[in-house]
Amino acid sequence: MKIKNVNLVYNVLVYDWNEKRVKNYNVLSYLDLKQINKKILKKEISNYDELKEYLRSKFMYYFWSRAEYEIMVGDLFCKEDYLEKIDAYRQIEMNLDLIVKYIIDEMKIKW
Repeated sequence: MKIKNVNLVYNVLVYDWNEKRVKNYNVLSYLDLKQINKKILKKEISNYDELKEYLRSKFMYYFWSRAEYEIMVGDLFCKEDYLEKIDAYRQIEMNLDLIVKYIIDEMKIKW
């Protein structure tokens, strides 16, 4: 099976301490697509659910509860007490199915 090499992009919001502003950040740049390719060819990842679980564990490792990937979110006029802290993983988690489908489609993976 041949899997296509691609440059994938999925952005989340993170705070850039140097520029003092919220920026888009490509979380898929952390994934080693060659490693995913090898795991698929070796049949270590052989279906959608296994790929999803593999990606979930990788994203948790890189982005879950890490201060450099956390931002405070709330209403424009709310007090600080009502702001909620979210990290990059939370933004990824709610769209994980879409990310997995995107990766499968772009890399042209066939099970």
